[in-house]
Amino acid sequence: MVRPSNALDVGRGIAIVAVIYGHALSPWVFSESGNFSEAAFLQWKFGAAFLMPFFFFLSGAGWREEKSFAVTGRQSLTLVFIAVLASAAYDLARLTASSAGLAAQLGGENLSLGAFFAGLVRTILVGDYYSLSPLWFIVTLAIVRLLAAGLVRASLAVSTLCAFLAVAVSVWAVELDWRNVYQIKPLGIAFLFFLAGRLSRPLLQQLAASATQTGLVGVLGLTVLALTFHLNEGCRWAVFAQCGEEWLQGRFGVAFIHGQIGNIPLFTLSAFGGVAFASSLAILLARHGGFIGRKLDAWGGNSLNLLIVNAFFLHVGNVFVDRWAAPAFAADNVVFFAALFMLTLCANLIAVRLMERPLRWLHRCALSAARGAIAAAQAAPAALAWARPSDRVSQQND
Repeated sequence: MVRPSNALDVGRGIAIVAVIYGHALSPWVFSESGNFSEAAFLQWKFGAAFLMPFFFFLSGAGWREEKSFAVTGRQSLTLVFIAVLASAAYDLARLTASSAGLAAQLGGENLSLGAFFAGLVRTILVGDYYSLSPLWFIVTLAIVRLLAAGLVRASLAVSTLCAFLAVAVSVWAVELDWRNVYQIKPLGIAFLFFLAGRLSRPLLQQLAASATQTGLVGVLGLTVLALTFHLNEGCRWAVFAQCGEEWLQGRFGVAFIHGQIGNIPLFTLSAFGGVAFASSLAILLARHGGFIGRKLDAWGGNSLNLLIVNAFFLHVGNVFVDRWAAPAFAADNVVFFAALFMLTLCANLIAVRLMERPLRWLHRCALSAARGAIAAAQAAPAALAWARPSDRVSQQND
């Protein structure tokens, strides 16, 4: 039988590889220089329809309720500090390049010292923007885990109600254009799929026992995803209306970083169909995938580091791709996309190996910062009590 942890890591491997490829398509999807490719956009929209829900689903399926709230809090705070420190390191590199007059040559914008500190303070206090934008995901995951830890003793009905309330708040935040304070816009949908993953553990174990059932669920999920994802044109309830986005040249694609899910029924069908397909594929590859399954297992276990490294590729490498490669290569055939996939995956795997030591340092610093913040929070009441004047009053002042 497939070990649950093994299948979950294979699933994470599938998801992170797909995210890496989706980011590689960006110069042909978000191009401002006329390099847009309909074929690239179609693939990007297909993946965007379900990949982030799938990540949160896997996190819920693998989450252990027996952890204390304190442990979950420390781990969640560590994830937040990883996002803050990684973004600060990137901004520090930008500041150095700007000071040396090399920012334009390296494809970036100049960054002043004041803007560096202002961005750092905003990242810590508001948490709505990260210089390495894909890191919004781990911050959202951190908050979702805290919500789950707080509801661990609640009934299923209470947990479900809280999930739908969180979804409603997220939808309102998008509709009313609230500030995305600590990822409030994607938070509700993320928590809903996290809870779905937590509740689906028995079903996943049942699927793992039968390759036939797994295959049927996978085919059904893929069919639902394929039939619905491209119909979502961004309007909340009107299936055949078009409510595109300016940053997608009037088109629409699910974008969790903006809290955009478009048509709610179509998004729900596509996302759950995609989750069913990807989960079934992960189970099958964990059992029968051989070399590919083992590689996906390893990449899934290292998905956080791969996400961090790929964030640098997205913000640095894609600038040069958009400038030099996108005008020269038409993204319109299978050979091109296969080569793009292989080159991008190899580049990210090489980079994560080369950055192994800095990444370990990043994790250690984030963990130390989290422990320090928790210790300071625990010591605060005692410090306040010590600083408060005595409640005793002398007879002279009575």
